Amino acid sequence: MPTQYVEVPARTILNRIPHDRYGFHWSMNLYRGCRHGCPFCYARHTHQFLGYDNPRDFQEVVEVKVNAPELLAQELSAHNWRREPVALGTATDSYQPAERTYHLTRQALILLARFRTPALISTKSDLVTRDIDILQRLTQRSSAVVAMSIMTPDVKLSRWLEPWAVSIRARFKALEVLKEAGISTGLHMMPILPGINDDDESLATICRMAAEVGVDYLSHSHLHLRGKVVRDYFLRQLQHYDADIYRRYQNMFDHSRETPWEWRQDLDERIARFRMFYGLQSERHFMEERDQQMELFSV
Repeated sequence: MPTQYVEVPARTILNRIPHDRYGFHWSMNLYRGCRHGCPFCYARHTHQFLGYDNPRDFQEVVEVKVNAPELLAQELSAHNWRREPVALGTATDSYQPAERTYHLTRQALILLARFRTPALISTKSDLVTRDIDILQRLTQRSSAVVAMSIMTPDVKLSRWLEPWAVSIRARFKALEVLKEAGISTGLHMMPILPGINDDDESLATICRMAAEVGVDYLSHSHLHLRGKVVRDYFLRQLQHYDADIYRRYQNMFDHSRETPWEWRQDLDERIARFRMFYGLQSERHFMEERDQQMELFSV
């Protein structure tokens, strides 16, 4: 089904994160909904708050915050704005197909550069390379980090987990191009799913490919099914994909939204070993070094 784009006015554009669990205090989502169609996406349930009852509406009806640039200019020019890092792509991809038409992300980056505000971008799209000129300007005036989300090297599996995202090859190529342009890059293995993309061969392959394109850091997260809408939708899609794994997941998420603690601990240890073997830095260490450099830069 073709995507329906609905132009809506936003009341605010910068969202305050009440804790530093993610390493930043501000996020910005220029669109609501996401065409990539990942069945596990934690933000899928938010479309219900907007009056969309079908879980598929999250990828088939994308709201566009057409006044986002004007609002962002106002908020960044406020006397109490402290130029703290702003994360783009926390609930919806800022470089999903709608961006080719609306250019909201490019306009937002221009404003962040003007107001010397760092940007942290997470995306599944190579469209981000279109804005290398702005990202270079932002790097010179403050800081810009682009992280590509790649959760498996398996093309067939990727087509199920992220059906309308660009190819894995295109995403790695984008990381290579960004790095050559002097932009800081990261790779997000998010999420890792038990029995689906958590085998050693897959994890090691992604780490190796990340090292080959020279990313500055690699991070990962575990599957988290937030709310009944997300859980039920994901399990329905999983049932069509693999009936045996579906039954396992039914039991796993019967009374929990999290994967088993023992599995998470083992996964963290394995990825840490692969990261060390391939000489990859953790996101936390990279961000700490970046913050120190920014403090020196601002003196």
